[in-house]
Amino acid sequence: MAPSTVTVIVPTRDRGERVVGAARAILAADPELAQLRIVDQSDDRRTREAVRPLLADPRVAYVASETRGLTRALNEGVAAAESELVAITGDDCEVHAGWLAAMAAAFAREPRVAVVFGSVRAGGHDAAAGFVQAYPSARLARAQRPHQMARLGGTSACMGIRRDVWRALGGFDPALGVGAPLQAAEELDFGLRALRAGWVVREDPACAVTHHGFLPWDALAALVQRNWFGTGAAVAKLARLEPAEGARLAAGLAARWLGAAGGVAGSLGRPTRLPRLAAFARGFAAGLRRPLDRQSGLFRPDPDDGSSRH
Repeated sequence: MAPSTVTVIVPTRDRGERVVGAARAILAADPELAQLRIVDQSDDRRTREAVRPLLADPRVAYVASETRGLTRALNEGVAAAESELVAITGDDCEVHAGWLAAMAAAFAREPRVAVVFGSVRAGGHDAAAGFVQAYPSARLARAQRPHQMARLGGTSACMGIRRDVWRALGGFDPALGVGAPLQAAEELDFGLRALRAGWVVREDPACAVTHHGFLPWDALAALVQRNWFGTGAAVAKLARLEPAEGARLAAGLAARWLGAAGGVAGSLGRPTRLPRLAAFARGFAAGLRRPLDRQSGLFRPDPDDGSSRH
């Protein structure tokens, strides 16, 4: 496999010029990519106007989406992809040279790999003023059963999937992810459902991006609440569908949290153990309460929280 077999999806909303930098980095890093699809959920035309010069490149497609929420943007982008392999990154990320080649190679090593997570490094910033969420500790690892996701990590800022698996699983769960009722963890949930279906999830540090999403320290509490609330909801879903695997995953996560902070938590720069645990518990309770379609493995829309719209 080669970069020419991969479509890149970049969801964006109200970021204007910022997504242009992300797109230029993708086009320069892997000139042979199949296509770059920018899925824009913005409330105004600034992003559309900013990316207009990029559309002279036949590899670039721009989609003005009526949907809202990261997961819905991802589903819209993947549905329109023309290649079997799809890579995902953020509009505030800068991919490294050879990113797509490394992603394609990770899939080629093992036919049963459905999901690949990579390394997300923090861009330069003033640590006294704030932080950049990252996942710099990626290492070569694989999971074959859902509970083994406790030893893997990663985010949709650096992620690859097989489109046929996405289709078979019904896509990313619209109830999860930024802008959705359950706030985050759409990538964790997708990996867990792929593992339940008999696929393999890999983590590979050769697939690397730099995240430039700087946040001030007063935004830390909200980010911790969002991320670990979503994680709790995703783990609760697994516990309902496969109780033994859910219990083993929760135990594995607990063991990691009792140790030194690593992964995304370690990148935050300040102790967050208790707030993470509290957010996880709230998300777990929400995941237990939410209606669930056991056949598809997707949460059902809830008209009370607006999740049935778009």
